Amino acid sequence: LCPDAKIVSIMSPNFVQRGRPAVFDKFVRGECAVRCGADLAISMPQVFAILSAEGFAEGGVRLAKKLGATALAFGVETDDLERLTKIAGILLSEEFEGALQKELTGSPFLSFPAVRQKALEAFVGKDDSAIISTHNNILAVEYIKASMRYCPDMKLIPIKRVGKGYGDLSESGELLSASAIRNVMKEKREWQHAVPKESLRAVTSAIMLDGEKYDSLLFSALSVGEYDRILWATNSKELANTISTAIKSSGDYKAFREKLSRKK
Repeated sequence: LCPDAKIVSIMSPNFVQRGRPAVFDKFVRGECAVRCGADLAISMPQVFAILSAEGFAEGGVRLAKKLGATALAFGVETDDLERLTKIAGILLSEEFEGALQKELTGSPFLSFPAVRQKALEAFVGKDDSAIISTHNNILAVEYIKASMRYCPDMKLIPIKRVGKGYGDLSESGELLSASAIRNVMKEKREWQHAVPKESLRAVTSAIMLDGEKYDSLLFSALSVGEYDRILWATNSKELANTISTAIKSSGDYKAFREKLSRKK
């Protein structure tokens, strides 16, 4: 799309959105990006990388602007930029903010993304509101919102996802999801055919995070952690209280996580 451009890849560091540890460290993933065509790989500051979609996107867009980028490319499930831009504009409006607050009050047991989609339906209808129900589109709309705020002249380039959907664990077809590839690697089965040949060298020799061991370590640390340290880490008394209560009544990480996941 931009054959003469210099490509900068802005990536999450060792912990990705919502605080989950990356399966490979940032240096391995940065090498993969460069071997696959990026001229430069930049590590997004950790404080932005672990935020919600809105904070993550804002951190990335503002960093891109400071780097002097003139175009922003991002993945989508729906590559209709006009529709995505329309939705982004509505989400920034005062009218939508009022509708959202009303829905939040009336639907206390729904997750924020579900409530926001419900509020948006009144402005664009059911079909268009469903656009922000998929992972890449949620981030795409946030990238567009951030560009409207901080760099309205930035060219936007949506790139449609092909192959398996986000989180799809099926192993048929040519292009598997990252989740499926990680699952195959974890089970020590043949995976080399599923990744770009340019990144094979970096990934083959890298150490892959054992998620189950990490979860066990995290659970142990929280179990013996003092409340003040949990409060410092979360910077939220409500969240610290929830974590402290859940950890005391859980026998393992899985039970602990289920007690924290209260909304749908």
